[in-house]
Amino acid sequence: MEAKDCFGRMVRVGDRIRIIGFSKKFMDTLLPDDHDQISEMIGKVFEVEEIDEVGQAWVTMWRNSEDGEMGGHGIGLAPSEMEILSPGGTENSHVEADQ
Repeated sequence: MEAKDCFGRMVRVGDRIRIIGFSKKFMDTLLPDDHDQISEMIGKVFEVEEIDEVGQAWVTMWRNSEDGEMGGHGIGLAPSEMEILSPGGTENSHVEADQ
């Protein structure tokens, strides 16, 4: 499968993308605690772990919980929700950027 970013550029497994936002429809489906955590992903850089059968690029945000356990939120991103990064963390093409 293939995925594209908000500018129509190809996104592949292993690429780094910046999350530029989430749809209101998606955010309205979240519980209040999840809403806050998912919102923290906006503007951050993630490595694409998988491309699914409908062309969503999947990323995971890992964090330590209050009880010391590691937890994560996996999100499948639509093209309008991500921007691929180029070397040095600037916009365009494929990547190497700090998270």
